[in-house]
Amino acid sequence: SVEKLNQMQYFERSYAMWRSYNITKILQNASIVPSTTRTWTYSDIVSPIKAATGRTPLLRCKQDKKTQLLHEVV
Repeated sequence: SVEKLNQMQYFERSYAMWRSYNITKILQNASIVPSTTRTWTYSDIVSPIKAATGRTPLLRCKQDKKTQLLHEVV
């Protein structure tokens, strides 16, 4: 079952997760950095995050012309 959080609980939980896991650093350690020439698959991005956090993240992307841009990791 999905836990329901009120607004304050949601932001407290989000802040605690943000402090616990530096997603930017996790991706950098996996050589996943912004690039205009290199692309990555869904599993390329999910795998190092899952290895570091023990959880499967949800990736949110934005469409940009012919490709998807990573917008948010949830």
